[in-house]
Amino acid sequence: MNLFYKPSLSELASLIESNSGKEKNYNVIVDYDGEVLIDADSSISEPVLNRYKFYFKSMNSGNSTKGIGFFKHLTKLFKNLVFCWEKDLSGKMDYQLISNLQARNFLNKNWAEANSQSTLNAA
Repeated sequence: MNLFYKPSLSELASLIESNSGKEKNYNVIVDYDGEVLIDADSSISEPVLNRYKFYFKSMNSGNSTKGIGFFKHLTKLFKNLVFCWEKDLSGKMDYQLISNLQARNFLNKNWAEANSQSTLNAA
């Protein structure tokens, strides 16, 4: 999967299914050209991971790569990958912080749109 060439959820799902194996934890790594890599060896040191554009360390999609829990995880991971790529972030990414930042931006955008519409209607 490459973030530069119209990535999709199905590509990310098949990448995780084929590369995470039986390991519960894995690293999600993005190279400078936008290529997403799944590394089942979550014990790789940070100096090695810092050679890449950005990464999420020790991700866990649960016990299965099927079901609603996996789909929720997959959707959030996909959004986080695209967000980090578009914002040109680098280094070790905090998965929860990026997720919270996106949720906050979404709520602020919706609030601004709702208030601008009511202001226009009042005039």
